Amino acid sequence: MKTPILLLAALLATTSVARAQSAAEKVTVRVFTERTAVWTGDRVQYTLEFMCPGALDVLPEDLAKERLPLRGAEVLTVDTAEESVPNGTIRRVRYNLATYAVDVKEITIDAFTVRYFSRRTIGATTQTAPQGEIGVPRTIIAIRSTLPDSGRLPDFRTPAGLRQAPRYARFARPVGWALVAIAILPVALVVLDVAGRLRRLRAGTPRRRVKRQHTTEIEELSNLSPGTADERVRAFERLDRVVRQHIELTTGIPALALTPGEIARALRERPGPTAADDIEALLDTCERARYAADPIQGDEWDRSLRAAEGVVRGRP
Repeated sequence: MKTPILLLAALLATTSVARAQSAAEKVTVRVFTERTAVWTGDRVQYTLEFMCPGALDVLPEDLAKERLPLRGAEVLTVDTAEESVPNGTIRRVRYNLATYAVDVKEITIDAFTVRYFSRRTIGATTQTAPQGEIGVPRTIIAIRSTLPDSGRLPDFRTPAGLRQAPRYARFARPVGWALVAIAILPVALVVLDVAGRLRRLRAGTPRRRVKRQHTTEIEELSNLSPGTADERVRAFERLDRVVRQHIELTTGIPALALTPGEIARALRERPGPTAADDIEALLDTCERARYAADPIQGDEWDRSLRAAEGVVRGRP
């Protein structure tokens, strides 16, 4: 009979020791703030340091930034760190706060609780069991300002011994504006002269001279009214030559030596939008007027002239 009684007593003693040891294992917390006061727009760190003995650890969900009872500021980021110590683990949680409000005088973090649990390995699996909770105390960070707390602005200081300006000082402003105008006038003349030189220089290039010549020829052709077949043939010859020269000048395509179809294919191979179809139709009309047996009609001349004017004034 003594053996079962002794075993039961030993089991009860072991259970009591385990309970006492579990009761002694508690998570503790320390609270730190980077500064005790901030200015509006400043950033400050609010740090929680949990000492977790043994297999205890805090619940991460209770430390999320959405669970922080914060007033007067906002949470920018949350950083966590873990440090192993001989008797357990230290877990640090840093909240980076910022305040942009101008109508509050302090940042307040109300008291809240954080649950902790125990990790115990049984066989090949790790089980977690709720262990308790710990309270985090209330924290206040003051927001300072250079304005007085009363809300009344201080009076402006007036230097003593002010004297009235002399009478001739009233001429200082118009004289100053006159001097500024005199200084600006030479600069403006120089700028206008340089702009005129650049304009003349650009207008004097061979490329621009040829383009002006093509525009002039189109204007001369628009004054023509070819009535007979011979007059229309000569007019279409001039129109064909002006359009081909303009294409060769602006694109580099040897238009004077190509057929209308070849010119259109070369234009289509160039990047960007082109009027290849319109140019091909215009050059076909010019060749038909020059070489076809059927005479060209009068309205064809007007349409071709308008198309050539669009080509010369724009780009192929």
